[in-house]
Amino acid sequence: MTVQTEQELFTLWQEFVRLEEASHAAIDAAYNAERALRQGLRHKGQYSLAETGAWKRACDDIETEYGITRLKEDEAAIRLRVREAFDRFIAMPASSLHGVAFKTGAFLHFAGIARNAWLTGNTDDLECDHKMLLSLRRDLLRLAHLPDAYGMEFSPGLDTTTGAGAR
Repeated sequence: MTVQTEQELFTLWQEFVRLEEASHAAIDAAYNAERALRQGLRHKGQYSLAETGAWKRACDDIETEYGITRLKEDEAAIRLRVREAFDRFIAMPASSLHGVAFKTGAFLHFAGIARNAWLTGNTDDLECDHKMLLSLRRDLLRLAHLPDAYGMEFSPGLDTTTGAGAR
């Protein structure tokens, strides 16, 4: 993989991870507002039409107060941006063992159990598909003469530019 292509792949991955991390605030805000709405209003039992109408208006007022509609729109927009960033990353073809190895590191971003097994070296509890992925990653890193941490984006204690760090 050329240095430029490798840098583009890394840049696309960084963009995705940055957006994904930013999306957590929008998702949390929408979730917390909806939870507060559900806790604030409990509609139980039989009520008259007037009581039901009053309850519905109270729900609408609380929804407006918390801005749930806007929060849901913000959440949907950030989720779309995250998905588009991810799609740009996966659309960029790897052109060397370095690129393929980098993408296996990106896969571990989503596969927490496999990521933990990679970082700790304990694969005893993994399913066959994750064991196979880690075996392929180990082979790729060996063939490309790359360190174990290569492509492990934004991992605590790892240099994301070189992949330096202990497994």
